[in-house]
Parts: sequence; C-alpha cells; structure tokens
Amino acid sequence: MKHLFLADNDFSRLVNKQLTRQLIKLHSLGYDLDFYMNSNNHLTCIQNGEQFSCECIIVKLVNQVYDFTANAFKYVHTVDTACGRKGIMLMAGIYDLQIQPTIAGPGYELINYPFYTI
Repeated sequence: MKHLFLADNDFSRLVNKQLTRQLIKLHSLGYDLDFYMNSNNHLTCIQNGEQFSCECIIVKLVNQVYDFTANAFKYVHTVDTACGRKGIMLMAGIYDLQIQPTIAGPGYELINYPFYTI
C-alpha cells in the first residue's frame, strides 16, 4: 500500500529506506540487540539492561546517514560483546571519538573515517 503523503522523490524517505535495509541486513547477520552509551561510558543493552565496559566489547563503524528529522548525521555501529551478544548502536558521533576524543588529532576530518560495507 502506497502512502499518499510521501512523494516518490522525497530524499529523506530514500535515506530512511537505505537505513532500514541496512538494519534488516544486520539483523539477519545476528545483530539483533540495540545498544546505547550511558553516562559512565558503558554500553547498555536496551532489551535486557545489561551493561558492558569498553574492554568487553568490539564496536565497528558501519555507516553514516543523515537524519532529516534531527537535521544531523547519525553513525551506525555494530557491537560484539565478549559473552557473544551482538547488536546495533546509533550515535550522533563516532564511538571511538566519544570515548577518546584525542585520537582525532589536529586537522582530522570525520569524512575521512573508514566505513565498512555490509
């Protein structure tokens, strides 16, 4: 069923469609949990409330998308925990730069950060 209020050339719809497809792909690869970074720099699983320290996780940057609702870029990360949990984290910034902002160094541009394709 086609929604009449969305034009076919609505760019934000296309970006959201791309993000949705990527999230579906990540879910099919087993990344079925959702994570966020709490105030003490631990990652928390939204579904079960488990907290993980930086030493117990591997976070990879997957993509950068523009969120037209917030008028800002969002960064899609995958999260792998030491105990085998896998999930996705959307952030307003790149994970490593949130934890250790000094890794960027002078003259660093986010556009040059390597992205992984799924």
